[in-house]
Amino acid sequence: MDAFREMRRQVQATVDEALGGTSRCAWVDFPDYTNVGDSAIWLGGLDCLRRRRISISYMADIHNYSHASLRKSGPHDCIVFQGGGNFGDLWQDFQLTRQSIIGQFAEYPIVQFPQSIYFRSIDNLEKASTIIGGHPSFVLIVRDYKSLETAKDSFDCDVRLCPDMAFAMSPKRIDRFSASPSVEVVYLSRSDKESCEKHPSKYPDGMVVADWVGKYKARFHRCYKMINGIESRRELSGRFPLYWLLSRVAEVVAMDRLGMGCRLLCQAEKVVTDRLHGMIISSLLGLKVFAFDNSYGKLSAYYETWRKWLPSVVFCRNEGEAIDAAFS
Repeated sequence: MDAFREMRRQVQATVDEALGGTSRCAWVDFPDYTNVGDSAIWLGGLDCLRRRRISISYMADIHNYSHASLRKSGPHDCIVFQGGGNFGDLWQDFQLTRQSIIGQFAEYPIVQFPQSIYFRSIDNLEKASTIIGGHPSFVLIVRDYKSLETAKDSFDCDVRLCPDMAFAMSPKRIDRFSASPSVEVVYLSRSDKESCEKHPSKYPDGMVVADWVGKYKARFHRCYKMINGIESRRELSGRFPLYWLLSRVAEVVAMDRLGMGCRLLCQAEKVVTDRLHGMIISSLLGLKVFAFDNSYGKLSAYYETWRKWLPSVVFCRNEGEAIDAAFS
């Protein structure tokens, strides 16, 4: 679709400008968990870097990241943070890792790929502001107007706006999947702390209800963990770097997770969801989407920013309205 081509172009142009003359980057926060949306975001980032022929000189998830290995694997042209919806204090492990790196690596430009911003605590927002303000070259890319306003009001840095990084994925990653309806509606329902109130006793027949986080084991995940373990235990990054191999294996893992999510959604031609990437990936698959908000307005903020490029999305006030609309 022309809409998706335009969003991919906007993401690529924004990232190209932010990365400047970068030829090798350290990339932090590979999503080593089963949230399909974050795998789609990471794959979009990977495709952006490949179009620019930027090599990955270091990569880590938050569980195996260390300042020492990041330093030893250098020099880097810049540090890149994974995009998504964890810029704030709702998912603190990610934010604290990010802030620690910003505070420790003033010598490197840092680029934050597109994020939604949400802080529950003013104190935590002010701490983040102080740390970001102390870095001489931090670019914060956000994916909705609400986050743009928060960023411009709160942070002394270069702030930019573009669509979600999942739209930067090569079309061939999605085009292999198509709807094979076996039910009338798929309801991709959040089951974490971003979920709003649900009413399962009122769910109609003909609807599959599921979430895409859980115990799914991606192909080659054990290989990914093994390579990570070698890097972490033996600190080989300076003498025999394996990050080129790690990124290739990570791509297989992320693609397997994306495939699991696409197959789940493609069980029907209509999707109800309160997951942002349920909305985005369903749109990319050509499915009709009936979306409603998560706990803090992330979906509505994104939809209001890019609604003209999301023609297959019907935005609803709540779960009940979305389900009724899908079955009407």
